[in-house]
Amino acid sequence: MMSQAVALLPRRDGPRRPRAGIQSAGAETATTMPRAERRLPFRAVAGEVDLLRELGGRRINAISLDRDMGRTLDGFAVITELAGERGIEVTTEIGLGPITGMAPAPTVVRHVAKRNFRLLIDTMHFFRLGGTIADVVAAGPETIG
Repeated sequence: MMSQAVALLPRRDGPRRPRAGIQSAGAETATTMPRAERRLPFRAVAGEVDLLRELGGRRINAISLDRDMGRTLDGFAVITELAGERGIEVTTEIGLGPITGMAPAPTVVRHVAKRNFRLLIDTMHFFRLGGTIADVVAAGPETIG
């Protein structure tokens, strides 16, 4: 996520913008890592999500480096809820952590169960792991964004 040290202009009609005129379209964050819940509760990233919103960010790509699917799904659900409260979309890449293909994708989408959550197809990871165009078509456009 972005540093809070960025100098921001005062808020007027909308989100604050950095003085350099830069606007963030999105950010990438690892929501879960092995044993991460002992070090940092998932909700501890709320301030970073607020900062992304202040910078005009519209999307977070949440990834998991934890091979535990339960912790991964719970982490995605929390970050998606936090982002949704701020009008931000969340995606997760297929190919990282426990989501190494399309097979677990429906489970991920059902568990998170939020309209602001979708799958991101990183073509390098997806096709290197054996994904096909037919897999993308079968997932449906409502799950990929």
